Amino acid sequence: MVAAGRTGGVDRALQTFLFRSRNSILESDEADLIQDVSHDIDKAQTELAAIRQRLRRVQEQAAAQVQFLTAAETKLLSGQR
Repeated sequence: MVAAGRTGGVDRALQTFLFRSRNSILESDEADLIQDVSHDIDKAQTELAAIRQRLRRVQEQAAAQVQFLTAAETKLLSGQR
């Protein structure tokens, strides 16, 4: 929802929209994405921070899985001798 303010501009307090989903970000062309980021830099930065946080968690989980599987592999190999 976008409402015109007294000066004819957009009243940012009345704007309600979500920033693009992660899938939509990947599917967007650069011009549309730049327009969205320019329209609401705060929401874009919030989405970027959320993506970075999720990426860190996924990397940590992957590292833990690699460590776990490597330990299991090592134990199995030592049992074959």
